[in-house]
Amino acid sequence: GKIAAQVAHAAVDAVQQAEEMTPELLETWEECGCTKVCLKVNSEQELLDVEEQCIVKGLVTSLIEDAGRTQIEAGSKTVCGVGPAPAGLIDAACGHLKLL
Repeated sequence: GKIAAQVAHAAVDAVQQAEEMTPELLETWEECGCTKVCLKVNSEQELLDVEEQCIVKGLVTSLIEDAGRTQIEAGSKTVCGVGPAPAGLIDAACGHLKLL
């Protein structure tokens, strides 16, 4: 449940950002079925590195920090939402990661 909640936070935030930053990509993503993929990293540092790669490529990102109300320490970075964007751009930054 914890992972699902963190992923949901990132998805909602990424869509809200895309409404402002890339509304045409958001519309295309919605028309194409709103594809979502969950990938895993091995550390918080790897998560931050992937986020940086996405930012450099001009992708919308949504880095989620845990509030610390359960088993995860407050301020821990748990998830980075990416997109919506063309799959090729996301793959260029995240394609090396394995499915969750």
